[in-house]
Amino acid sequence: MKLLSTLGMLTVLASLVFLLEGSETKKTALPVEREIHSLVLPTKLDFCGEEVPIDDPEIMERFDRELLSNAFFESNNIIIYKRMKRHFGQIEQILKEQGMPVDFKYLAVAESGLANVVSPAAAAGFWQFIPETGRRYGLEINDEVDERYQLDKATRAACTFLKHMKDDLGSWTLAAASYNCGMGAIKQSQKFQKVDSYYDLFINQETSRYLFRIVALKEILNSPEKYGYKMAEVAGYPSIPTTSESVSGPVPNWSDWAQAHGINYKVLRTFNPWIKKTLLTNKLGKTYTVELPKDKAKFLHGK
Repeated sequence: MKLLSTLGMLTVLASLVFLLEGSETKKTALPVEREIHSLVLPTKLDFCGEEVPIDDPEIMERFDRELLSNAFFESNNIIIYKRMKRHFGQIEQILKEQGMPVDFKYLAVAESGLANVVSPAAAAGFWQFIPETGRRYGLEINDEVDERYQLDKATRAACTFLKHMKDDLGSWTLAAASYNCGMGAIKQSQKFQKVDSYYDLFINQETSRYLFRIVALKEILNSPEKYGYKMAEVAGYPSIPTTSESVSGPVPNWSDWAQAHGINYKVLRTFNPWIKKTLLTNKLGKTYTVELPKDKAKFLHGK
């Protein structure tokens, strides 16, 4: 029994040595692939032409947090950069037409990453309208049609919404904050705290970070090389030329409609994410615009 016990102990010790040696080998074999550094903060920042008081240490720290969080999210930033090349031209044109600061394109980036995503609160599209707010600002949202996914109309609705908040609150910065938490929450906080600047408000954590995230994204995407991104080597997603077809009546079957127009159902839904069902009853006789790729053959792969 003593011999067996001694052999057992030796076996355990040998196993431990083996594991330790293997662990040490793995540690020394790992290559150092990159160095991570802190970031040099800009000395001047603005949002929509309104100065960010970066010389305030508390404001500086809040911005620094968002800059670090976003600058080192490499895969996400490269995807956003690629999407920018496709979508910023259209968004900027509408913002300018509506008399809006073009910085609001970065609000869309912060909201959705320039993708038609849906939040747990049922906010949807590039501009993340909840159904109630979307309808209030003129977007059709029902089982068959959801114009939150139609970039042109959703961007115009966002402009109207933001103008309304700016007219009431007095600054684009507060309008952006209200886009996150609602104008009522901002006005209630201002009234209780007796302040009129976003930067003086003590407010919920999400909204206190929100504006700084937008400004951080603006800084990174405007000057990517400064933050280690070699974007000159990155090809953006190209804009795809389209033609438009008007639909003024019901569509019993969108798949049949697509086939009749030289495409398939997948292409139809990809280019028209506002279509939500396989048919369109169109009881009010509205006119809808359907986008089709000019080069249809490029998107068809079967017989």
